[in-house]
Amino acid sequence: MSPKELLIWVSVGQLLSLAAVLVLHRRLVSRVLALFAFSVIAHLLAGSAIEWPGWIAPVLYIMALLPMPVFYLLCRSVFEDSFSFSFRLFGAAILSAVTAWIFLLFKPELMAMFPFGKPVLESMPQSVLSLFILAAFFTILRGRSSDLILWRYRLRIWVLSFIGVFALAIAVTEIYYSGHLVPVYLEVLKLVMILLSGFTLMLWLLVPREDLFSQPRIRTLGDISASQSSNNALLSGLQDSIRKDQVHHREGLTIGQMASYLNCQEYILRRLINRELGYPNFNQFLNAHRIQDAKEALKDRSQADKKILTLALELGYQSLAPFNLAFRNSTGETPTEFRKRHLHR
Repeated sequence: MSPKELLIWVSVGQLLSLAAVLVLHRRLVSRVLALFAFSVIAHLLAGSAIEWPGWIAPVLYIMALLPMPVFYLLCRSVFEDSFSFSFRLFGAAILSAVTAWIFLLFKPELMAMFPFGKPVLESMPQSVLSLFILAAFFTILRGRSSDLILWRYRLRIWVLSFIGVFALAIAVTEIYYSGHLVPVYLEVLKLVMILLSGFTLMLWLLVPREDLFSQPRIRTLGDISASQSSNNALLSGLQDSIRKDQVHHREGLTIGQMASYLNCQEYILRRLINRELGYPNFNQFLNAHRIQDAKEALKDRSQADKKILTLALELGYQSLAPFNLAFRNSTGETPTEFRKRHLHR
């Protein structure tokens, strides 16, 4: 057995053991991570010297094209609190892999039919699948500033700078050597990096993180007293800033600005809002208290003539659309419906 084949089977064994542990967890992120591990396993086996018989070959080759679409879904499941995995999303990932596999089957014929498009066709389907990596990069960066879960806040940079770049480098290499054999040293380097990534992930998962595979219990500032907090002074200051000063009504308020207002370090405020109150991101914390204020205003008969847009702007929203969306997500009805229901009793 060659060193390359040995590395393939060691990597497959490692990823199988990791996937077996992950699939037992009930949380969405663990299932998607297990699916990602299985897709990488298929990618490794498709590149081995084994000749796969019958129906196994097409299934394996289709799964081998799944890592990039599934990596995008994995990033969304980890970094987006509102993400909900559906059969439609899973079907879209499968469809992209099936389409890529069919394209590979007819790639020589297509290149013969359209010689003027040879440079573009040679780079496909890897170039198209690489768009999933770029979409994953966008997902990682988009919510970092408001993320309150410390390990996830730090993980964004690690995933972006290592795993994402590594996956993109694999795609670029496959595009560059399209139609030719990839040098053995690059294949070995890829396998070593996969082994190291899997080992690092296993070690990282050994550290207890109660909010990794379980949902935190969310509480408002009214549900907890300063005496119950591990940081009484900061929680008391946060309560005053919301109840008395209404700092949360400031448009575009960030966690950094809130920390400056409370004269504390940003990471301490992140930890307080996440661990004491259970909010996974700062925007969710802001929306919860803004919507609470909105409900009080909408039930107030003295403000019955106030326009919904005016109320939204007073609460710190830049326009009516995000306010309506946040209100509906919280109450199940629009602000107008909520006001009518309470004022016309």
